Amino acid sequence: MRTQQPEWECIANLGDINPIEHGGKFILVDKTGIYAPEMEVVERLELEPGTWKVWRFIMEPHTYIRGVLSDNPYHPDSEVWYAKDIPGIAEMFDMSAEALINALCSPCPRERAEGYYCLWSYYSAEEFDSYPLELDRAEVEERYSESPYNVEV
Repeated sequence: MRTQQPEWECIANLGDINPIEHGGKFILVDKTGIYAPEMEVVERLELEPGTWKVWRFIMEPHTYIRGVLSDNPYHPDSEVWYAKDIPGIAEMFDMSAEALINALCSPCPRERAEGYYCLWSYYSAEEFDSYPLELDRAEVEERYSESPYNVEV
């Protein structure tokens, strides 16, 4: 039996209107509904002119049951690795721990992306994508001018 491949659609860019120059945070959803939403973060590297990094990661849904934040649908009683840091992460972004937990548990990809971006920003980006793409100007323009992104370059 063959597994259906995802058909990605970019539903939002939570970053700058010009993501190539000032950073983008793209929310991608699978139109087939099989795969969890993903986030792709693109940033121009200040210390390496002409180079961009692209991190992409799955935004797994979370649960919060009896005070346990989990990203494991089979073991919702297993705490996610960053659960103990949620109060500090939330404080860094001037939000309550409850608001951050609600974002991570949200079925809405945009709301979940806000929570994941807090995590991504708090920890090293490599915690979410150990092998980010490194692109030059031509490559980044080509990537984001095509579907599913369709950014004007």
